[in-house]
Amino acid sequence: MSTVDGIWAGIGAIGVTILSMFLFDESKDLLNILCLLLIVSGTVGVELVSALTTSS
Repeated sequence: MSTVDGIWAGIGAIGVTILSMFLFDESKDLLNILCLLLIVSGTVGVELVSALTTSS
């Protein structure tokens, strides 16, 4: 699986969660927002590590 697959999976998970928060009135508490930020930081981390290992 490539880095792009992981990025698209992260984008999909975040998109579905944000849409469900607004369309279906899901909880918008601090823990949900923190978990979304963890997904974003993990996706960015994977991209950075991938860029560092391919440039060496």
